Amino acid sequence: MAKQKKQAMVHYNEKKDRFELYLRNSTDDEWDFSYAANCVATEGSTETNFIYFGFLRELLNVINLGYEVIEGAVI
Repeated sequence: MAKQKKQAMVHYNEKKDRFELYLRNSTDDEWDFSYAANCVATEGSTETNFIYFGFLRELLNVINLGYEVIEGAVI
């Protein structure tokens, strides 16, 4: 039996101004939503240039689980 290829995709949702994490494996054609982090402004700034660190922690978790991480396109 062939080993499943696991992929994680990081996608920037411009409409919602947030980063989203989607997962899939080689037996699944569709991406499954996993996690999202809204972009927010840091104190004293009007530009939304910060995301919650939990997103990075979740991304590191999927890497440790053997997922190949790719930059996403529009879903």
